[in-house]
Formats: sequence, C-alpha cells, structure tokens
Amino acid sequence: SGDSSYLSRTMTSAGNRRIWTLSFWYKPTGKDFTSTGYDVILTAWADATHFDEVVFYQGKLQYESYAGSTACKLRTTQVFRDPSAWYHIVLRNDTTDGTAGDRMKIYVNGEEVTAFDTDTNPSLNMDWYINDGSSDLEIGRFGSYGTYMSAYLAEVYLIDGTALDASSFGETDSTTNQWKPIE
Repeated sequence: SGDSSYLSRTMTSAGNRRIWTLSFWYKPTGKDFTSTGYDVILTAWADATHFDEVVFYQGKLQYESYAGSTACKLRTTQVFRDPSAWYHIVLRNDTTDGTAGDRMKIYVNGEEVTAFDTDTNPSLNMDWYINDGSSDLEIGRFGSYGTYMSAYLAEVYLIDGTALDASSFGETDSTTNQWKPIE
C-alpha cells in the first residue's frame, strides 16, 4: 500500500555474495511510478552509499549494486504497470562467470530479458551486499530513505550460492499457455 510496513532481517552470518538467485511474483497496484519514484522490492542496506536494490524505477525493473557509485546495474526497457497482471521475476547473479554479460540476468514470465535502458556489468568476482553477513535485508522498503513498496508480492525466494534460471520456479501451462509457478 506504500505505507510503512515492510519485512527486515539483519544478517548474522555471510552467505555467498557472488552467486545467488532472487525469484518473486509481482503485481503492481496501479500507483503511477512511470514518471517518478520507486516501487521497492528488496534492498540489502549497509549504509546510504553502500547498498543493493531491486526496484521498479519509473515502472522499469532495476537491479543494481551501489558502493559510493554504481558498481553494476540492469534497468529494463519494459515497463511493468498492468495492475491486473502478475509478473514472475527471476534475477540470476553470478559474478564468477567469465563472460561479463552473463553475470547478471533477468527473466520475466520465463523469458530472458535482453533489452535494457542501462546495462552495466559487475566486475569479475564482485561481492554484493546481499548475503554479506551484516547488511539489513529488507523487502518492501528502501533502507532509511523511507520509500516503501506499493504492490503485491508472492513466493519470494532468495537462493544462496546457486545461479538459477526461471525454469527452476515456473513453467508454461500446457492448457492455457500461461507462465505459472511449479508445484
């Protein structure tokens, strides 16, 4: 609803900061983020100048790590604004991959996204704040900036140490040809 509710966990031990997967189902509420503003999904917050974020910025999905300046960022050209639609989003992260363009991947409803407004790849073996063992991991809030999510989320998974694609979480229904969660 965009109010001050969110989920938070202070990490007490480190996980894999180079290889991980985030999967979630997202349904916008119709609030207009296309011209200004953020719809915050997840942040890993060390401080105001060191954080990772997954947000919808001006209606476009953005996934980045910021360490005093942008370390890496993908922002889709696709705008997500249909309040009647559920979107399945998978972010596959593997900074150990020798091919720079394969270190960050986004899948929407089972299809890999290849069109980006911003495409800045992480350096080889870059560590994220996600899983760092001391950052606050928050769903629905952007750190201490006081920006909150205004959407629905379902089946949110953060998989530590494995880079998965969308088929690990969803499949095409043989009857309706619609993307759906796997059982």
